[in-house]
Amino acid sequence: MRSSRSLQRYAVGKSGSAATGATFRMLESAGIRVLLLPITGLCVLLSTRLLIGGYGTETYAVYTLVASLPLVIPVSDFGVGAAVTNASARLADDGAEFREVIRRSRRFLVIAAVAIASLCVLISTFFGWGNLLGLPPGLSGNVFPCVAMMIFAISLPFSVWMRVLIGLGRNAIVVAVQSCIPVLNLVLILMCTLFDASATLLLSTSTAGFLVTNLVCFGIARRDSRVKRSLCQAAASSSAVVVSIVGTAVPMLIISASIPLTFQMDRLVLTHVAKVSDIAVYSVAATVFLPVFSVVQVAGRSLWGDFASNRADPEASLALLRRSLLFSIILGAVGSVSLLLIGPFVASWAVDGSIDVPVGLFLVFGALVLVQSVHNPSGNFLTDAAGLKFQAICMILMAVVSLPLSVFLGFSLGAIGVVLATVLAVLVFAMIPCLARSFLVLRAQINYLVEVRQDA
Repeated sequence: MRSSRSLQRYAVGKSGSAATGATFRMLESAGIRVLLLPITGLCVLLSTRLLIGGYGTETYAVYTLVASLPLVIPVSDFGVGAAVTNASARLADDGAEFREVIRRSRRFLVIAAVAIASLCVLISTFFGWGNLLGLPPGLSGNVFPCVAMMIFAISLPFSVWMRVLIGLGRNAIVVAVQSCIPVLNLVLILMCTLFDASATLLLSTSTAGFLVTNLVCFGIARRDSRVKRSLCQAAASSSAVVVSIVGTAVPMLIISASIPLTFQMDRLVLTHVAKVSDIAVYSVAATVFLPVFSVVQVAGRSLWGDFASNRADPEASLALLRRSLLFSIILGAVGSVSLLLIGPFVASWAVDGSIDVPVGLFLVFGALVLVQSVHNPSGNFLTDAAGLKFQAICMILMAVVSLPLSVFLGFSLGAIGVVLATVLAVLVFAMIPCLARSFLVLRAQINYLVEVRQDA
């Protein structure tokens, strides 16, 4: 009996330790993002004023559209990012798996880069980017969208190392590096403005942040002692590693293809169902929404490595899920209220009162912050093969409903309508089912573990 109680106390202590460590990493990631938020936010706002003042509202709208194009690419990593993160979290236990996953992932990403670059050329040659994006006549052209996407394609083979850092529990480093993107964009916009560069050159550099971020993460990850020690050992491969990659890559590919149809299609929908001014209104509100949204996103992203490393311990995973869910609810509520209270004033200053942004748009953006924050813990828990398959089904349903709903609500409500469609889709097809699935899976695993202990 004493031995059984000792095992129980050990299990509880281990579960609490895992949850505490994961919560600290969430706080660390969110804290770094919040600390850097004034700098990044100011850079975004200054960039907005420079773009509108120097190049006009239409160029600003097109700049935000082109800059978001990489986020619409459904196969940016062929789904291998899930395998890389999981393998990195288990690096201490299986270095051979890590090396093989890295090797195969880099090969996949080189193929992806070549495919995207070829597609860009084909679009420029036979169809035209202006027709595809619905650009206004004064800004239609093939050069700047093609160049912007080429820069993004070059960055792809290096993107695997950002996933390595997340799996190793170094998400805070990734947050700090990504926070430098608005600073880089501001510098590029300022240089184009000072030297009176053409709008084509300005728009072509809108994706440079992807390349710089991936290169910096590549350098940091390769210098990590755990990674260096593993890569210096003799490479090994096995059929189990191949199955692991395929088992997570296929559903992750589906998820990667579905999520942009929900989160990144708003501007494209507005270009076809509304006016260019509606895109400008949406973009101005988004400059305030995105920093707040990024805080809850980076905090949730740090959980992936913790859930992956504690996968075999359902008690630790349940404690981690409960604590991270509570933290996410608080963080999401604070973020949404802050957005609603200060968003209108910040947006008005950013555009110097030249664009009128309705308060209702900040209200629906705030709802999206809260819903996504609550979804983050279960979304990062369901990252094994079975969990990703379930999420893939949810994401397909979310995208199938979100896109036509955005078109329908966009016609009648404009920018507010497309964001409201996203909120409803995430709530019904992501947050609720994934939370229910996570608790059901963990309860079943714990019940089985209790039965085994009783039999022993």
